Amino acid sequence: MKLLIAAASGDGDNEGKLNEMKLGGDWFLMVGDATVGIGSNREGARLREGLAQLVTQKLVEKYATASYRVTHHGYLTADELLASGAQNTTSTA
Repeated sequence: MKLLIAAASGDGDNEGKLNEMKLGGDWFLMVGDATVGIGSNREGARLREGLAQLVTQKLVEKYATASYRVTHHGYLTADELLASGAQNTTSTA
């Protein structure tokens, strides 16, 4: 859920956005105002699974080939998590 909180906490044009990017052979996920670089296949798999779970739970929706945005339900969930003491970080999904 930390991916959701980070995306929902972005500022300006980055608020509510998650974008998959590839540079060379590396996969990156831009989450709100942060860029998460993948250092290993295991880490990449973990983050892709976290993103897939957010989509399955309808907390984010895909709106372009490699772009996602937080849904209304996602914003409400992120607000509840922050109110209960969750922290805004992209270190884990």
